[in-house]
Amino acid sequence: MEDGAGTSTTSNAAAGTTFSDTATCPAGKVLLGGGGTVTITNTSKQRVAMQASYPSSATTWTVTGVVIAKLGAGVTARATAYALCSQ
Repeated sequence: MEDGAGTSTTSNAAAGTTFSDTATCPAGKVLLGGGGTVTITNTSKQRVAMQASYPSSATTWTVTGVVIAKLGAGVTARATAYALCSQ
């Protein structure tokens, strides 16, 4: 299992802001599947959602999140992708 570095929004991001992350299999390995998470730095989880989770190449999985309602001051959201790779 490989995971992406994660990508965060800026603080106080507006509704409609998208953010994404990718996870890539090591050289010589093939992507078997994947997934991801979209998280937020406070308890208002309903302010963000996963917009997409898909294989973007034979070796890479992409996850995209979207801000549903404006995030508060100091609040950020983060997308993290995971790739399940062949042995």
